[in-house]
This record gives sequence, C-alpha cells and structure tokens, in this order.
Amino acid sequence: MELGSEKEVARCLTRVEPVPKAALSEPKDRPTAAQHYATMSIQGSLSKPDEIVLIDDVVTRGATLLGAANRLVDAFPGTRIRAFAAMRTISNPAEFENWYTPCVGTIELRESGDTLRRP
Repeated sequence: MELGSEKEVARCLTRVEPVPKAALSEPKDRPTAAQHYATMSIQGSLSKPDEIVLIDDVVTRGATLLGAANRLVDAFPGTRIRAFAAMRTISNPAEFENWYTPCVGTIELRESGDTLRRP
C-alpha cells in the first residue's frame, strides 16, 4: 500500500498453453509477442485500473512483456501499461557496464513479428 493512494497487487494473467522458455531457446526459436499473446488469458477480476505495472524476472527481447501488455490492453482499454524486469540480458559483452545498471527503455514490435528492446 502506498500512502495517499490505494494500490492493488493481483496475478491477473495466466498461461493457457505452454511456450518454450526464451532464455533457453536459440534466437530464431524464441516465441514471438503474438505467440505469447495467444497463449495468455486474463484471470480473476480487477476493478478498472488507471495503470498496470507488469513484473518479470528477466527480459530478453521483450516478447513476453509485449504479448502480456497487449492482452491487458484488450481487457482494460485506456489503462496505462508499464513493465518492470529485475534483470535484462546483454548480448554484446562490450555493452556490459556493471551488475547493477538500472535503465529505462522501450520494446517495440517489428513488422517481421519479432521484438526490439532498447536498451
């Protein structure tokens, strides 16, 4: 609970079909945002939230977060959707700065159906 405003914590997405774990898959075999979207469902009930913050442990390319965010947008039109991941992968060792380097970034859907996470 945050002072001055009510916050609700809820597990509101469930996986209805399994998908391969992105971190253990070759880049070409990783599930797309559309596959994540198609294999998730809204569970339980939330009052119409003004904002939803998705929480994930590790973000690779962001397909899971993008699929989940779009599933939530369909269920809660007009709600601001943001995401938090405890860690992000870094493919290029030259870009590694430190174990603890917080950042703010974006995830976008490419025409090809894959995702681009920056940074």
